[in-house]
Amino acid sequence: EQAAREARERHLAFERGLKTETQTNIANDDLEGEDMEVRRAAINALGNRAGTVVVMEPQTGKVLSIVNQEWAIRRSFKPCSTIKLVTGVAGLNEKVIGTDGNIKTRKFPLNLDDALAHSNNSYFQVAGQNIGNERMISYAKALGLGEPTGINAENESAGKLPYGNNNGRVYSHGDDFEVTPLQLSVMVSALSNGGKMVVPQIPKTRTEKTNFRGYMKNRLSFRKKICKEFCPE
Repeated sequence: EQAAREARERHLAFERGLKTETQTNIANDDLEGEDMEVRRAAINALGNRAGTVVVMEPQTGKVLSIVNQEWAIRRSFKPCSTIKLVTGVAGLNEKVIGTDGNIKTRKFPLNLDDALAHSNNSYFQVAGQNIGNERMISYAKALGLGEPTGINAENESAGKLPYGNNNGRVYSHGDDFEVTPLQLSVMVSALSNGGKMVVPQIPKTRTEKTNFRGYMKNRLSFRKKICKEFCPE
């Protein structure tokens, strides 16, 4: 009982430290180019939790606000279950996951929609190991992981990719991956905008804001219907 109490106290102290760090980082954010109305809404949504918020137009890459820029741009983290999006995209495109969303094994009858909804680790571990590390890495890179996004901000982290690791948890929990919240924003934008890998940009002058058009780094070469599987219109 004493050990359990001490463990809880350590956990609470750790959480308090993260919350304090979050608030310190927010106070030090560069406000140049920020849409202050959007920023206030983002800060209110975050509340007193530890974290970061990225608000970006998925079609253009126009950044409206980044709350806790230190964590969003310059720090990389284990992606945990968000990596399941990469595994799902790779599985569909490589036809490891069937057109009905089912894995080609009788052990896990869940389809992709249910597996994502319930964050089913076994489903994505089986899919990932059938995809293999080398192909998984290629999809992660195509989706913008493992390299800077190109945002016009200093000291952007590139993150890290798990070369050579075929452990099932790589595909379900993101073990040995390191990604930034900004990279995840670009990745999800590509899945929602039809496959355009946009370059996030902070318009810092009135002219830049008025004439902002954005530009695309490249277009995903996946089968067209793959993006629609994740973000149907």
